[in-house]
Amino acid sequence: MINEARYPVFLIANDAWEPRLAELRALCLLIEYKRLRKHEVVKRLKEICEREGIAYDQKALELIAERNEGDMRSSINDLQMLAQGRRRLTVEDVQILAYRDRKESIFDVLRLIFYSKTCRGAKMALARADVDYEMLFEWIYENAPYQLSDPEDLEAAMEALARADLYRARIRRTQDWGLLSYVLDLMTAGVAMSRKRTQKAWVKMQFPSRLKYLSQTKEVRELRQELSMRIRRRCHISARAANREVMPFLQAIFEGGDVRMAADIARWLELSEEMIAFLAGDAKRAKQIAKAAYGAAA
Repeated sequence: MINEARYPVFLIANDAWEPRLAELRALCLLIEYKRLRKHEVVKRLKEICEREGIAYDQKALELIAERNEGDMRSSINDLQMLAQGRRRLTVEDVQILAYRDRKESIFDVLRLIFYSKTCRGAKMALARADVDYEMLFEWIYENAPYQLSDPEDLEAAMEALARADLYRARIRRTQDWGLLSYVLDLMTAGVAMSRKRTQKAWVKMQFPSRLKYLSQTKEVRELRQELSMRIRRRCHISARAANREVMPFLQAIFEGGDVRMAADIARWLELSEEMIAFLAGDAKRAKQIAKAAYGAAA
């Protein structure tokens, strides 16, 4: 289309050097747009204040520009918010603003980790991530096999992640958060420094399959948890013991045992039809147990 178009075609890209755009980039004239400099933002803010009849301190406008890091739209929005109902804008007024979080997408953060040539560069990616370290760990774990094609590189990366996971487990068990630095270093710098032979190439990032699975099974897990709590209350055992030790026997009874026995248990535990269906694993049998437990209304 670009070759045949009679009029100029304007294209916008966050990363013009993305490998997938190579062929397209060769046909284009690249014009890079950089963040505005502070004095350019301040000049525009002055013009707005003068047009709106708002007196201002020079330092206040400079502070707005500094905090927004060259983002004109954010600077104007802040000016509008701060000047609302005021005839003069002071430095004290601007102090109420907090620095905006300029987080990067998870894909950019992952590229920083997988392609970084230094430990420092990989560790700095953490500060730019818009997810917590637990979620970032899942993303790194999922994408390491795709990003590291060399077997030895992948082995080293997975070893670093395995060690990080051991520290994660120890933190959960002991609440010793002083170990967190080991987790963060291993999952970022450890993975980055594993890349020795793998050549840099664009590979699509994958959404963590474990998170997909957890999302898909959320209702089942919640139902199982509620069942465990009902067993816990009746049997005076922990929910964990109810889930691991009692639930399998209940499922055996509800799936193939005596219907009357299953019905008595259902009444005793005050199980809902949904819970009975979960334990029975068969809609027809679940209906029989529910009817025997609660009568025709079930």
